[in-house]
Amino acid sequence: MADIRQLVTWARKAFAYAGPPVTGPAPQTESKELISAFNVAAGFSGIDAGEDQGTAVYRLGVGLNGLASELRAAGRNQQAADSFRVAYALLASVYPRDSMPQHYSKAISYAFANLRSLGVQAPDSVEPPPDPEQPYLEITERLSESPPAATAGPPAVDGSTPTSHTPDMVVGLEEAPVGLREFLVKLPAAPASNRIGTREVLSTLRNYLASQLGKSGVLSRGIGALFALDVDALATMLPDGVPGERLYLQDECRQLRAFAYQAKGDDVERRRRWLLAAALNHRVWRLPAGGLETNEPQVQIDLMGYVSAVIMDHRYNDGDRDLLLDGAECIVRLARSMKPVVFERFPYLREWLLAAVGTYLILAGPSPATPSDSYYDERVYSASAPSRRGLHRAEREAWPQILLAQWQREVDAADGACYALASLSGWEVTRATWLVEVIYRVSNENEGLEQKFWIDRLTHLMSCADRVRIAVNPWNIQDGTASRGSMVVSDAAGRFVVPNPVLRAAAAQAVTPGEFITVHGQPFAGRRIPTYLLTNRFGPFAILKIDHREKVRREVENFERYARRLHQSHRPSDCDAHPMDMYLGESGSPLRAIETSYVFEERDQPLTLGTWLRSAAVSDAVNTVNSIFLQTLRPWLAHVRRDRIDLRSEYPVIRPTPAPGKQFPDSWADTELSRLEDPRVTEHLGLILDRTNKSCDWFDGMYGASAGRAVLGPLEIVNPLWLASELAELGKGDLAWILDSFQTGVRDFDTLLSLSHGDLHLDNILCASTQFGQPRTVLIDFESAHEGHVCKDLAKLEASLLAQAFEWSGAQADAIVTWFCQSLEKSHLFVQQPSTGPTSEVIVATSVCAGIRTIVQGCGQGLWPVREDEYLLALFASLLPMARYTTLSVIQRRFALLLAGITGSSLLHRWMTDPENQTAVTACRPIVMAAVADAQR
Repeated sequence: MADIRQLVTWARKAFAYAGPPVTGPAPQTESKELISAFNVAAGFSGIDAGEDQGTAVYRLGVGLNGLASELRAAGRNQQAADSFRVAYALLASVYPRDSMPQHYSKAISYAFANLRSLGVQAPDSVEPPPDPEQPYLEITERLSESPPAATAGPPAVDGSTPTSHTPDMVVGLEEAPVGLREFLVKLPAAPASNRIGTREVLSTLRNYLASQLGKSGVLSRGIGALFALDVDALATMLPDGVPGERLYLQDECRQLRAFAYQAKGDDVERRRRWLLAAALNHRVWRLPAGGLETNEPQVQIDLMGYVSAVIMDHRYNDGDRDLLLDGAECIVRLARSMKPVVFERFPYLREWLLAAVGTYLILAGPSPATPSDSYYDERVYSASAPSRRGLHRAEREAWPQILLAQWQREVDAADGACYALASLSGWEVTRATWLVEVIYRVSNENEGLEQKFWIDRLTHLMSCADRVRIAVNPWNIQDGTASRGSMVVSDAAGRFVVPNPVLRAAAAQAVTPGEFITVHGQPFAGRRIPTYLLTNRFGPFAILKIDHREKVRREVENFERYARRLHQSHRPSDCDAHPMDMYLGESGSPLRAIETSYVFEERDQPLTLGTWLRSAAVSDAVNTVNSIFLQTLRPWLAHVRRDRIDLRSEYPVIRPTPAPGKQFPDSWADTELSRLEDPRVTEHLGLILDRTNKSCDWFDGMYGASAGRAVLGPLEIVNPLWLASELAELGKGDLAWILDSFQTGVRDFDTLLSLSHGDLHLDNILCASTQFGQPRTVLIDFESAHEGHVCKDLAKLEASLLAQAFEWSGAQADAIVTWFCQSLEKSHLFVQQPSTGPTSEVIVATSVCAGIRTIVQGCGQGLWPVREDEYLLALFASLLPMARYTTLSVIQRRFALLLAGITGSSLLHRWMTDPENQTAVTACRPIVMAAVADAQR
């Protein structure tokens, strides 16, 4: 952890402030520089006053981010880099990475990205930069010219509009909006025989709201944060509490509701008026003696007004997409719990409901829009729209019918719309049916048919879902109050989170009439992408996976194009994409379920190859892996062709540009290295990873490094990220001579191509029935299948075996690294014998790796054998990305990075010391010449 005091001292010298203490929210102005200066001064004041360190440091950190951006725009890059560096160090010093609030992570990522673009190494979180000789900016005068005004929250760090549900400073009664102040002034002064604290009244109201919302978990997210913020504000405005005299309260409730309708332009005041009305009505209803028992509908109406005001205020803010979806779910649940006679009595209640439903469908239905784009979405244009509506947009309450009418014409869109309606209804069939009936006030035969169409589809979807049992779902919501229970979301590590109701709906499309199925996720629990085994009364019959729609489509295409060439006993019989689109909660990205059927026989005990290998005998393990390449994959490997290709395009981490038709076609070196340099990865690994330094500062502190040094001797260990960057032509060109040298020539490389799985790790090979100690192997997940480098699948499986199958202890890691380094010696790669110890796991791993390399050698053709350097390049490109795989442990990820560093260093040493490369080497940059001299010594 950095010393916060030193960092704050540096910030005071760089951004001098000598004015009075600053408190409260940032000024409401378009000047980002003024907002940033204000937050820096507020951070200083908060730290001086001993306020909560998390809040004060955060304000100082985001303020420094903003001022650093101003310095950068002015061309003062060194000063900007120093400021970003201090901001990063401050923000990283309060919370550990695994429990850091989202707004902290966002601010840190902003500082880190700016440092990267400025060409600065990863920031040092321990020592601040040298003290500035004079202030970078004087902020005292700037703040004295523009006094602060109330705003919705602290500054955003990414340029988006701040959101009002971010906690801000609470104002007192004298600072309340004029209209609300005038109303509140007389409220505490009214005669009352008893009083109750404002917070207590609002806490009771919150409990009631939670009971109305059920198990949705909405109050633990944006709506709940906003509610808490408004509670603090009203408690400050009403320090003497709420009077308990029923007649007085009834009169005030009536006035306050009318008062709420009058708050047209003030977003904050509008919702707080509704909340105060709900609190007072709830008090009238629940008075200990003489409460008005019929007053519950008034509370529900006021709460609907409160949530509707929230949706109205944020409907075009992209940063509040989740808040809008949660708000719509609140409105539906509140409206459904009302007495029908009350809901039908007031037309505006239906308008609020339909407006919320329209907002939800445009943001989470088929082809979802962002909140800002919804203003321009052509799907809600109407020729009969009122003239006061811009761009001929229909009234928001008309959106549900307009959108459903369009989606009804397309099967896929209709399935996606059903999913959205079911999610909005909390996967409760009676609520979903009621919602469709409210949308369609049937006045003609056509509307009746449309209503029946949607009710029938929703009823069918949910009845199928009722026949799905969930045995184990490792991707379920672990904290039921923390995530949206009706939609797929992703966690901080990028893993999908799939609530059980959504999983039932996804699996329901595999249900045949009268059949029940059970979903098991334990066999694939380590995957980032949710993958499940489906069983019925006859046993296991299919594997279900939920992934991005484009990846699902690509997997279906690849199955038909490539997988069907394999023998049917080593692949699923069918691969079908389910038609129903689901949508990722935070971004609206479309997802689909894909089902690969008839993988196992009825009596099979499904295992992944990784699980089976951990307890397998050495001979069985070697024979099984040999069988995978020589028997299972024979239809692919037996038909190879020779071609000249850019070998780098085969591997995303060294690929110069995106490569359509290859594995992960949209990924290339810049995107892959950026993921490795992500602050979350570096914090998790406890290492500073960046592509700019050739040296590998972290190597000697890793498990197995000392064993590697003992074998490698004076060989220079280079930073694998630097090597990947240089090979992909993203660096300084220090290795340009390798790309086109006559001997190496990776840009124009003569090699063999075959059909490749593309992602052949241990969990993509399943083990079915076991005969004579060896299982029948079945391949799954063909999304990355393509025609590619003959070494790709072999290198991928070796990398998975070394860094994924086992979590090595210190002694085991030393043994693996010793064997690995010895095997990389020239002319030893394909003939190295396996290790003899110290444990059976080490012997299994090295024996299987030795067997894999023997197969690699056998893939060569006569006068054109597979070269050692091309296999090493494939192995390097397979190991390096594993350092960011969140499904692996930290030990496994660090070990993969260590092996990548060793492999890359050995590969570069071979190229540099090859006599046929010497002419190219001596003509290259001085840094390369120095490296050659070191290598030769």
